[in-house]
Amino acid sequence: MLLMETGGCFEMPETYEGMCRLIDRGVDFTAVFTLSDTTGIAAMKALQDRGRRVPEDVSVIAIDGLRVSEYITPTLTTMVQPGEERPHCARAHPRDRSDFPAARHEDTTPDMREIFNKEIVNK
Repeated sequence: MLLMETGGCFEMPETYEGMCRLIDRGVDFTAVFTLSDTTGIAAMKALQDRGRRVPEDVSVIAIDGLRVSEYITPTLTTMVQPGEERPHCARAHPRDRSDFPAARHEDTTPDMREIFNKEIVNK
């Protein structure tokens, strides 16, 4: 696993620059996972600008499901989180220990598939 450092900012220019630095350092990787579709698009541009083919050389997956991901070339694979699930996900954050049985000293743990039930849109 490789974590790309963007200086704590998750905007397109910082993602682009961070991806370029990673490639320029000669780091070998075959996939990138970004925190949003817009940063996924920035990562794809950096990869293409540095001669990497998406998805042939490097796969890129993001979280959002924004419509814009359908209109770029190549299209972006994105993980869609339906809006009605977001409040449940927020409640299930580890800081809110009330939803976690282990925090109540029970022997069971939450089913993470239920908490993070997402739809992957492979385009």
